[in-house]
Amino acid sequence: MNGFGNRLKALREKRALTPDQMAEQIGFTKSVIWSYEMEKKEPSVRHILRLANFFDVSIDYLLKGVEINQTLDLQHISDLKRHTLTIDNRQLSKDELVDAIAFVKAKRLLKEAE
Repeated sequence: MNGFGNRLKALREKRALTPDQMAEQIGFTKSVIWSYEMEKKEPSVRHILRLANFFDVSIDYLLKGVEINQTLDLQHISDLKRHTLTIDNRQLSKDELVDAIAFVKAKRLLKEAE
């Protein structure tokens, strides 16, 4: 079986954490971790979110084992309404983003011309 419990256990083991260590770090009880890994209990939405954040994976990966490609096409700046791009903890302005896109395009053109 390749379900949620196996993915959770694999993520925990990849970080070399025991169930006790993971429980302490994430704020769950050891029995909750065990019940999820053994697929005896289904996690709540709140727990799924905490696990995804803790392991830095998508909810889709935890539930289905599939990462969704989250490509942003920077040529369509209007598509970025739901995203904030930052450099040095400062949000990029629309003009800075346009300049960055132009820089990358020019650099690519120069590289192709070589």
